[in-house]
Amino acid sequence: MAEVNMRRDLVQDVLDAAAEELFEDVLYTHAPAGPVTVSQAIFGVEIVAEREEWSGQAVRGTTHTTRALKAKFPNLTRGDLIDDGVAVYRVLDFEPVGDGRFEVLISLVVAG
Repeated sequence: MAEVNMRRDLVQDVLDAAAEELFEDVLYTHAPAGPVTVSQAIFGVEIVAEREEWSGQAVRGTTHTTRALKAKFPNLTRGDLIDDGVAVYRVLDFEPVGDGRFEVLISLVVAG
């Protein structure tokens, strides 16, 4: 029994170490509040170039996507901002993916 518990502890240690490496800290802004640091909140940012047709015109919608832990963003809403230290993104939409995370569709915010 002690050997099984040691293995469980080892597996948990490995998973915890992996989570620390895989998930990134971000600055999260939920309007109307200011930005707050959320540690180990998102799992990278991937580029997608989704374009939607609107009135016969191609309109860029989502530019990027990420996976975010539900527990880290309990009040996530459209329009919130996520800053991963490289760029700032606006939340366009999100949906649960069944493993304790959201698939978050985000758009790059261009300063101007």
